[in-house]
Parts: sequence; C-alpha cells; structure tokens
Amino acid sequence: MTRFAAVLALLALVGLAAPPARAGDRELEILLVNMTPEPSDAARACSARIRRAVRADYTHMAVMGESRLRAALGEPSGPFMEWETGPFEALKRREGTWLDTIALYDCRPEARRLEALVVSPSGVAKLRLREVEIDDATIDWFAARLLRHGWVGFSP
Repeated sequence: MTRFAAVLALLALVGLAAPPARAGDRELEILLVNMTPEPSDAARACSARIRRAVRADYTHMAVMGESRLRAALGEPSGPFMEWETGPFEALKRREGTWLDTIALYDCRPEARRLEALVVSPSGVAKLRLREVEIDDATIDWFAARLLRHGWVGFSP
C-alpha cells in the first residue's frame, strides 16, 4: 500500500508541475537589433534594460548585430528608421525559422534620444522619443510600447 501511495503522490506532483498544453500556444518570436552607433555605458545599460523587458514577456528573443543585419538585408543605406521594410520579410523566414517581429532600436540617453523600427505581423511602427530624459521609467515604457507593436497581428 505504501508503494501505491508513493506512486500516486508522484503522479500528482508531476501533474501539478507540468503546465497544461493548449493548442496553438506559442511565444512571440522576436529579433532585437541594437542600432546604437558607438554605444556609451548609458546606452549599453539602456539596451540591456530593453532586452530584459522583452525577455520577461511571453517571447522567444533572438539578437543580431547591426553589421550582420545590414549584410542580411543587402547593405541598406541611410538611417534605419527610413529603410524600406520589404527586405525584412525574407529575414523573417530565415534558416527554417519564422520570426514574428523584428525590432531595431537606437538608445542614446546622453543625447536624450530613443527610437525603434518595429516590423510586426500587422505592419510597421516607428517609435521616436527626442529631447526627453531617458531614465529607467522611460525605457520601461518604451520597451512596453515596442512589445505592444510586436504583438499586434500575432497569431499562434
């Protein structure tokens, strides 16, 4: 009887520990690219805070460097906020994986500037903060907006 009770207890424990599976449930696949030129320590801290906020959401986050992104997109020129978004579609379907959202950002607290280009299932969002104090609260708010645009149009 003791062995039977132990097996039942173990099965109950396993049942409680495993989250229930739901059909179609999956995380948002997001690629983050830091486009900040020559980042300062404050810019690196800003980038880390954005990455933490994205990682804390229900996401599967990948990161890519600016040089690799430019090569993947065919070396676009000019400010990234003005790039054509068509080439991003090929990047979304790279290497057998599907990215839902690609977010490029530039955070320069010392210049009072934070901006992002978010290419999501619903289209493109351009987020810009200029001449604003870029503190932790502002970065958190901005990261939440970036994520909100990333989720718009998402379908598991």
